[in-house]
Amino acid sequence: MLHEGPLAFEAAESRRVRARFLAASGWGDPATLVEELERRDRTLADASHVILWFEHDLYDQLQLLQILSQLRDHQDGELVQADEHLGPLGANALEALWKTRRRLDTDTLDLARETWRALCAGETPVAGVGALPHLAPALRRFTEERAPLRRTKRQLLAALASGASTPLELFAANQSMEEAAFLGDTWCFRFVHELAEDGLLEPADGALPAPPPRGDYDAFVSTPLALTAAGRAAIAADN
Repeated sequence: MLHEGPLAFEAAESRRVRARFLAASGWGDPATLVEELERRDRTLADASHVILWFEHDLYDQLQLLQILSQLRDHQDGELVQADEHLGPLGANALEALWKTRRRLDTDTLDLARETWRALCAGETPVAGVGALPHLAPALRRFTEERAPLRRTKRQLLAALASGASTPLELFAANQSMEEAAFLGDTWCFRFVHELAEDGLLEPADGALPAPPPRGDYDAFVSTPLALTAAGRAAIAADN
């Protein structure tokens, strides 16, 4: 989930800072997370030939940048890029995408490394197109998540104003507002909880439980919510 939390360009530092962030977010023990990330990176480093399949959305494009930045010149690589989500595709559609794969060249690797280094430094890179046609729109979407009130939270407030009630309904509505949906449900629920902490929404009755993974999934996603006066003001300011 590289669209959330701190980033670091060097692989070893990245493993440390990502493990700390993920552990603090309830996703596991820091040492275990570091081990899993080390195993992942070692698998990539040991591969002589790599074939990458990635979607167009922000989640995938950031992961693609990180992976390409870690590939070495002696590694042979190919890339399949889709302008739709891969999970729902059947065998025929996947086979058609397989035929579009392209070999990774030096220019593509250099672009990825330069862009990833800039993102890790907190900069906003100007992404060239080249062999990464989905990168520019993904980075624009990433910039919108760095706004004082991130786009996702604005969309969640708008969905609540439009009739969605529970966190699960808000998640579905938020997905429909995206040009390329990228956000998992658990991170969306975290944002819902943060909106409540900031006084922009509140449970319609009772208290809002802790969101997963720390809290009970069913209890959280079924809690009816309502906008506060501050939440309505935030929507009005956004319009």
